[in-house]
Amino acid sequence: DGVVYVGSVDGKVYALDASDSALRWDFQTGGTVVSSPVVSNGVVYVGSYDHFLYALDAATGDPIWSYETGHDVYSSPVVSDGVVFFGSWDDNVYALDASDGSLVWIYETGARVRSSPVVSDGVVYIGSEDHFLYALDAAETP
Repeated sequence: DGVVYVGSVDGKVYALDASDSALRWDFQTGGTVVSSPVVSNGVVYVGSYDHFLYALDAATGDPIWSYETGHDVYSSPVVSDGVVFFGSWDDNVYALDASDGSLVWIYETGARVRSSPVVSDGVVYIGSEDHFLYALDAAETP
């Protein structure tokens, strides 16, 4: 919709006009944002080093909900079938309800999860620093 969303080391998420780079809004998190924002159904989902994944209104930047993990969220989220998937440095892969941020399931790997997930045919693929690639059923608690 003509908007570029980006995180920054200053802890902000920015919405910029794609044609002239004018600032539409910014949102301050409590930590560095290296997670790439994803937009789905008018909501921007993005992780932060403040241990949160945020859901922001794409038009205004107003927070809709946030979910606290046990550590930094470096992973970029992906949304599939109304569920947000992402990893955290607390060794976990998370599945949250995209509408309200409630926990659908959590899976503990053997180490930090910095990689970003991919969902294909109902399977969440994500790597961990334990040197494994995980294939998790997107619809069921692993």
